[in-house]
Amino acid sequence: MPLDPFPLLDRDIAVASAAQVRSIGRPGLREVIDHGLMAFERCSATAEGHDTPIAVLFPYLHLLEMLDGVEVLLDAAAADPASTVLRAAF
Repeated sequence: MPLDPFPLLDRDIAVASAAQVRSIGRPGLREVIDHGLMAFERCSATAEGHDTPIAVLFPYLHLLEMLDGVEVLLDAAAADPASTVLRAAF
């Protein structure tokens, strides 16, 4: 049986079609993550010794970790999985 000339998943085409998103979206997303982590560090330093304020910050940290996963997926030109992770983050 011959191989299908139009595969459902063509990684070369995915990389080429995601070039604009990768060049614009990734640096912006990385800046958001970096600034978010700096804010988390500042807030967690002031919440030291108090359980309630630090507990509120952990969902925020989880959001930043999910956004970091989106950034990694965008780097790999995996736009569909990135949109699923982004939707789950929010």
